Amino acid sequence: MKGTATGWWPLDRSSWVLLGTYFVAATAVSVAVGILIVEVLDGGAFGRADLEVSEWFAARRTPTWNDLAQLGAGMADTLFVVPVCAVLIAVFWLLWRRLHEAVLVVGSILVEKAIFVTTAFLVERERPPVGQLDGSPPTSGFPSGHVAAAVGLYFGVWLVLRIHDSPPALQVVSFVVALGAVAIVSVSRLELGMHYASDVAWGALLGAVTLYVTYLAVRWPPGIRSPSSPWPRSSRQPVAATPGAASEPDRSARSAPDPPRSDDRAPPPAPVRTPPG
Repeated sequence: MKGTATGWWPLDRSSWVLLGTYFVAATAVSVAVGILIVEVLDGGAFGRADLEVSEWFAARRTPTWNDLAQLGAGMADTLFVVPVCAVLIAVFWLLWRRLHEAVLVVGSILVEKAIFVTTAFLVERERPPVGQLDGSPPTSGFPSGHVAAAVGLYFGVWLVLRIHDSPPALQVVSFVVALGAVAIVSVSRLELGMHYASDVAWGALLGAVTLYVTYLAVRWPPGIRSPSSPWPRSSRQPVAATPGAASEPDRSARSAPDPPRSDDRAPPPAPVRTPPG
């Protein structure tokens, strides 16, 4: 492929440059925000408000809510996201015989994961002191990788439907499902004591921006995205008129014979001479 996009592969050199630049910039900003929270804001009103949210959820734990929160958080767990992405890749390939849609969804999750892991390793923000109910993950609390992955997965599917000009009702349903899934994952991670509210908020923002940048990096076929606008448009293109079809004269008009012209008249018959008797 020599670094260029083809009919089925959606990334060229400029795509990789955009994604690489975004990774560096987003990681730098996330690390800076995380260090600001840990070193400065956690000791003031911001930190107290963050802690109060975690304590509010912890005070309302019940066995039923704990079980539901485990299920809700599982909607963005790696063991769930990986097989779902595999199914989406297969479905997208069968429908369109290309990887553009798969790279949009799966690629955004992979880029987000790279930013999340790097940021969590460098910031090392401790998790809320309310008791964690989802084991002891090796990463720190900032940002929430589960919430970022939920945005990339569920809103990524919605974006694919919008790109292909799906029926409006289906687009609305997919948007509501995506919004609900992200909300469920966010509340579940808070209830389980795995994150502060600021971790969840930054994870959602990270997932949304990463999905958008990945969308821009994909080299879509003509008709998917207008060059002047970053937003999807209808993939249905008007059928161009066949050259010459509109100017072709009516065949019925040509079927009538042309009127005779004055110079087309037949010459008069020659006089008949009678031999002398």
